[in-house]
Amino acid sequence: MFKSKIAFMLLGAFLLVGCGYKQTTTQSREVGYLKFNKSSSAGYRVVINDKYEFLLDRCVEQQSVGQCQDTTSDKLFEVSSGVLVVKIFDATQKLIYKEELYLGSNNTKEIALP
Repeated sequence: MFKSKIAFMLLGAFLLVGCGYKQTTTQSREVGYLKFNKSSSAGYRVVINDKYEFLLDRCVEQQSVGQCQDTTSDKLFEVSSGVLVVKIFDATQKLIYKEELYLGSNNTKEIALP
């Protein structure tokens, strides 16, 4: 009788502990990245979803080296993932690129510019 009570209590304890296990999948950040391949001598204005905008500056002449250094050549720009409308304007404010795209979490979209 005593052994059956212990066995019953152990079985009950295993059932209670086993039901507490929960498996989840978490995603750390909901962001994607944009990378721009552009001419180093041209500057652009980028507009995302008609809300956010930033500049892709043209290269800056380095006095010591005598060469033009582009600070955006290997840079990734972080944007929220999901459906994006990307518009890019040149220095004269002429629309040169427009695309609606889906950018998944932690994905990178490479955009080639003239």
